[in-house]
Amino acid sequence: MKLALPLSWVSVVDGRPQQQKEVFEEWVVVAQDCELAWKAILDEDCQVLVELRPVLRDDPPSDWGIRNQLFRLDASDAYVDNNLPRLMVHPLTLNLAEHLTCPKDARRLKTWLGLRYDRPAIPQRYVKLAEALVKKVKAKRTRGTAAQARDILVSFGYATDGQVTYELVAVLPTNCPSDVREQVLDWLSQVALEIPEELGIAKRVDARPDSQIAIEFMERSFAVDVSSLSWPVNSPDLVGEFRP
Repeated sequence: MKLALPLSWVSVVDGRPQQQKEVFEEWVVVAQDCELAWKAILDEDCQVLVELRPVLRDDPPSDWGIRNQLFRLDASDAYVDNNLPRLMVHPLTLNLAEHLTCPKDARRLKTWLGLRYDRPAIPQRYVKLAEALVKKVKAKRTRGTAAQARDILVSFGYATDGQVTYELVAVLPTNCPSDVREQVLDWLSQVALEIPEELGIAKRVDARPDSQIAIEFMERSFAVDVSSLSWPVNSPDLVGEFRP
């Protein structure tokens, strides 16, 4: 939707909290369908609100992403940035906006929104391995192949001898042709072969349509993305018993 609306947040200036504000022209409605349905039949005095995210177009991400900070809305340059605040508006505000388009595959956006609250940072003990994977996956010479995947996910573990292991899986679109799957799988296998064994050994390398990705794997995997690598270097890792 298109409507000039202010987005505000609070920062600290001279030791005091101060409101900051920026106006954005394009927005995407991210409220759940059921919420919108209920709000459509409520009267004008209702206090329920609809969540909007500002749409950006400058310096768009090259990949689609599932857990990434940036999410491409479509094949154009439109994307949303999870680092920006959300805007909550009264439902009547939507009546003032110009409707531009709807996402062709709203499921992707719903998946991304849900994983915003389940986006674990890669533990410090796996950072060097993750950095090596990111470097290989983001290489310019294979960017065209990588772009055919929705995301590249990695899960870490340990072998009985203490060796770090990992599973590397490319998540492909639902109706991805078999030849594209083979191309992506060959590329991802080559990525794994180029990772030094002292950093980790590939336990599984795979490329599958999103319809074949298990929820269990999604829950224990991380995005191979430079924006989601690790806990802060100078901060302690997770506290508690680690069970690989």
